[in-house]
Amino acid sequence: MKNFHLKKIGLIAFIAFSACCFFTSCTKDVSTVPSAQTVIVTTLAGGGIGNATTFDSPVYGRIGAADGTGTAASFNAPAGVVIDAAGNLYVSEAGNHMIRKVTPVGVVSTFAGNTAGGFTNGTGAAATFSSMQGIAIDASGNLYVADAGNQVIRKVTPGGMVSTFAGSGAMGSNNGPAASASFNAPTGLAFDGAGNMYVADFGNKLIRKITPGGTVSTLAGNGSVGYDNGPGNTATFTSPIRLAADGAGNVYVSDFKMIRKIAPDGAVSTLAGNAGNPGGYSTPVDGKSGAASFVSADGISIDAAGNLYVGDLALIRKVTPAGAVSTLAGGGTGTATDGTGTHASFGILRGLVVNPAGNLIYVADYFTSLIRKVEIK
Repeated sequence: MKNFHLKKIGLIAFIAFSACCFFTSCTKDVSTVPSAQTVIVTTLAGGGIGNATTFDSPVYGRIGAADGTGTAASFNAPAGVVIDAAGNLYVSEAGNHMIRKVTPVGVVSTFAGNTAGGFTNGTGAAATFSSMQGIAIDASGNLYVADAGNQVIRKVTPGGMVSTFAGSGAMGSNNGPAASASFNAPTGLAFDGAGNMYVADFGNKLIRKITPGGTVSTLAGNGSVGYDNGPGNTATFTSPIRLAADGAGNVYVSDFKMIRKIAPDGAVSTLAGNAGNPGGYSTPVDGKSGAASFVSADGISIDAAGNLYVGDLALIRKVTPAGAVSTLAGGGTGTATDGTGTHASFGILRGLVVNPAGNLIYVADYFTSLIRKVEIK
């Protein structure tokens, strides 16, 4: 079994950043959700023994590539998760280099890719990926994966046929036709209502746009590191990892300590969070806009009412359209404890997806290689 840490140079800082943040002591100042709501966290899939590659890590838990039902299946560093119209989940695994399918009742199967990894187009297990991160789905049910290790965006049809959607495979920031454009460790993907794709180009500190016709451009960011707001070509990002888009064409970016908002014209503003101590990690604080703080914002998804849900290291935070931040789940003891609200615990959260009604969230618990389910009643 391959070590799940990403191997490309453009991603080393990403992993080091997460590990450092996990082991940094953070005193939490978080509140529970309103008493009218009950938040229930369970493990939908992962943690099982089912094949010869499964092994136990004293730090990361049980890691493997076994298909099966619920906790009989196993994963290796699940990094992205998306939901289709039938309620099936598709999970991109950084460690196994595969896309797994998880039914609503937790039946896990391998949809595309294999544990050897690589950069080969083809169907199902004949295709190969390298250290995938974010995953998105279009209106026709096609999947798109940020293939970070290969510096490209891959497309996977409902029949499992894998092709390269955008990127030449060379590390860079070239715009233009999809086949000749270049990326540097793409990590997050999102679609708007018009079918445009947005890419969190982590290594370049840019947000890229890909039209349905396959033209790549830069929506926001100038390549410098920072939290500067303003017009797209003058704004800066620090750690743009995941994306979500609303019905009005706004794009939301999880950017380390902040949630940034990009208007359709590329203008960047800060919806919630603050830079805090530039040399250290923030304490998670609930509140409105700049009064709230994040430790390490990552997975992000949006419901039909415009509320954002964010995986903040080992917490799930909710951000209203007005920027009010509250903590829904996480904060309990242990690295993967099921339970209610802040009594439950997570390892390190990566991908996150919420259903349109905003009452069901699935998260890729990257650190413990589990898929967790969060019900809001």
